[in-house]
Order: sequence, then C-alpha cells, then structure tokens
Amino acid sequence: PVASRAQAGKVFRIGVLVLGQPEPFWRIFRETLRDHGYVEGSNIEFDFRSAEFVPARLDALAAELAALNVDAIVAVQT
Repeated sequence: PVASRAQAGKVFRIGVLVLGQPEPFWRIFRETLRDHGYVEGSNIEFDFRSAEFVPARLDALAAELAALNVDAIVAVQT
C-alpha cells in the first residue's frame, strides 16, 4: 500500500510479448489487473507485440519493447 500511494497518478506501461494468439491469457491478465485497481487508459497502458507464430521474431520484438522504456515486459507462450 505504501508503494502504491507513493506512485499515485503514475501511468504504468506494460509491454506484452506473445508467440501467437493471446487469448485467453490476455483477457484474464487484463481482468486481474483491473481487479487490483489498474484500469486501462487510466493508470495502465499496454504495448502489445505478437510474433505471429514465428519464434525467430521474438528477439526483435522484445528489443522493440525494451526500447520503448516500458515499466515491465510480460512474455507469454501460447
């Protein structure tokens, strides 16, 4: 609670990297964050990248997300 009060008003940017299609992970992930007070467009934003089932693209997409200076990167294999 103390850490969250210290960062009140901050909009967190989360990079999301998936190999293929994100469902159902994407829906559950967003719902869980919402349950914890993170509302998309209010205090959290997502930068989403999919390798479209081409594993060789993952490195470049991860580098792209890192270059965006996101607060965290979530990588999911679907």
